Amino acid sequence: MKLSLLCATFLLGCLSLKAQQDTTYIRDFRDYGNLSFAMEAKANNITIFGRRGGALRLSSNNGLPTYGVMFSYKWLNVWATTKLGPLTYSNEQKGSTNNLGLAVGYTGDHWWARIFYEQYRGYHIANPESFAPNWFAENDNYPLIPDLRSRTLYGNVYYGFNEKTYSHRAMLWQSQEQRRSAGSWLMGVSLGYDHIFSDTSIVPVEGVIDYYEIRNVSGYETVNGAINVGYTYSWAFWDRWSFGLMFAPGIAGTYGVVEEVNGTNRGIDFELAAMAEGRAILSYHHDRWYGGIAANAYMLTKPVRGDFYNNLHTYIRFNIGYRINMPKSKFLGRFGLSSDS
Repeated sequence: MKLSLLCATFLLGCLSLKAQQDTTYIRDFRDYGNLSFAMEAKANNITIFGRRGGALRLSSNNGLPTYGVMFSYKWLNVWATTKLGPLTYSNEQKGSTNNLGLAVGYTGDHWWARIFYEQYRGYHIANPESFAPNWFAENDNYPLIPDLRSRTLYGNVYYGFNEKTYSHRAMLWQSQEQRRSAGSWLMGVSLGYDHIFSDTSIVPVEGVIDYYEIRNVSGYETVNGAINVGYTYSWAFWDRWSFGLMFAPGIAGTYGVVEEVNGTNRGIDFELAAMAEGRAILSYHHDRWYGGIAANAYMLTKPVRGDFYNNLHTYIRFNIGYRINMPKSKFLGRFGLSSDS
């Protein structure tokens, strides 16, 4: 037990060491607790391909906005977001979706890792005209699947090649400021687990003919892994503003099962696919106050039509944050989480 604690302390201590970053390019705020509050537009869009060439699009109706809190200190980063009842507006034509999102990450100078969890309950079919051309002439609402649920666990580890003049922390968590324009190549690994499931078929009665081959499908469960290569760049302008872009596509392998309403499962053959992550952020930094507008997306796509689906998570976020003084702690200092470490 003591050996494990010593190893963990040594590892985290090494990871939290500060590299020799060029201070003319990067301004560091890691000694503060960077706490921000956000309003967010987020969605999960699932596309299921039928063997006849059609595509059934299932979308969440998470409402506007959802609310979140983000905290970054030293190497540790956490994020949580959810709806807040009457403070979140939802389009009644698309039903109602309940959602919870959580994320935790490590961010160093070269390496960073992030894990996020998203769960949704309540979807609607976004393209009913694919099986009923006159749907909206005869109905006021979209076809609803209120008991359809999804759980996504997604993680990645990246290595950035330029730690001296480019800040990954500025792009990901705003715990640093990009003072001059710079960029970096990226390489990493992404892993994902997706499970969408319902008590009934995801295909409505009206769509059985057009989506006959998936008429009994009630869910999909898949495991995905990818190798990603990408590039990120931030443009600094005026005095305290910057705009950053990141795109990291990857070749993936996927495997899983199809769940049906009769309780049977059938396997999905191992398939090559693509997983990609993209980000954009407009940031403002002052000595204590900071904020920004960000958009990011995570996508799994299978290029061959068949018994599979595309899964896309999208986020548009506005946040305002403040940097707070953190107390000294000998215990947390062992893990690189103290103001004197």
